[in-house]
Amino acid sequence: MNFVVATVDFGATFTQQASTTVTGQGWVTSASKIIAIVSGANTDPDEIFLLQFTPVISNLVDGVGFTVTLFAGNEAKGTYDVVCSGA
Repeated sequence: MNFVVATVDFGATFTQQASTTVTGQGWVTSASKIIAIVSGANTDPDEIFLLQFTPVISNLVDGVGFTVTLFAGNEAKGTYDVVCSGA
């Protein structure tokens, strides 16, 4: 199993969606299954719960990486760490 922590930045104003591109992941293939979970390590877990994040993995590129998009049920701002694990 492989993993990486990606930081998704919603910026300084409230919005419902933000994404980041994760590169340098030689293990990624177009057939990879990747699970993403918003980490509470640097953020209040209650805040994460209230924002109702839905992480989506897309744009898998063999031997390179992928895109992580966070959709917030309630608008968010600032940065959030997303733990991505897959094979």
